[in-house]
Amino acid sequence: LVLGVKPQFLKQALEGLVIDKPILSMAAGISLETLAQLTTDSLPIIRIMPNLNAEILKSTTAICRNPFVSDSLFETAQQITDAFGSTFVLDEKDFDAFTALAGSSPAYIALFIEALAKAGVKYGFPKTTALEIVTQTLLATSENLLQSDQSPNDFIDKVSSPGGTTVAGLLDLEKTGFTASTVSAIDATINRSQQLSKRG
Repeated sequence: LVLGVKPQFLKQALEGLVIDKPILSMAAGISLETLAQLTTDSLPIIRIMPNLNAEILKSTTAICRNPFVSDSLFETAQQITDAFGSTFVLDEKDFDAFTALAGSSPAYIALFIEALAKAGVKYGFPKTTALEIVTQTLLATSENLLQSDQSPNDFIDKVSSPGGTTVAGLLDLEKTGFTASTVSAIDATINRSQQLSKRG
């Protein structure tokens, strides 16, 4: 049984149901323990957290299970999630951080893309052209990092010529708190996720 409802509607959706099948839940913030309380204590329950990129079969998905899930059933669940992206087997305690890094971050990345595109518009590019330039560059940079063994810092060093334009921009980003602001956004996302989990 796949539970794909919003967490605030989960209790209502399960009310009155007699469930005797394994559960695969993607209800955000609803723990395995809470799912067991809403159904049956001995049911095999698998929890997943995909992201919006599942729309293009490129989701980054976290997965965990309760003790009643067999290895074969868990493998089948991973085959399902692998069919629409990549799967990371995590301890449930790491789901809040995963939600920030993979679930919410596409919005932050889109905000960064929008900001770069606006800078392009400022300097005379049509918005559509600026967006295509930025998104293609971001895509290629991500693929470059995934396909090589270099760290992001190694990549930054390769792009940054001594005394050049890139290092000037990087220093300005840090002057305005880019890294600290990004980490702070992740902190806020995790804190909110934990608040929602407690409500669930």
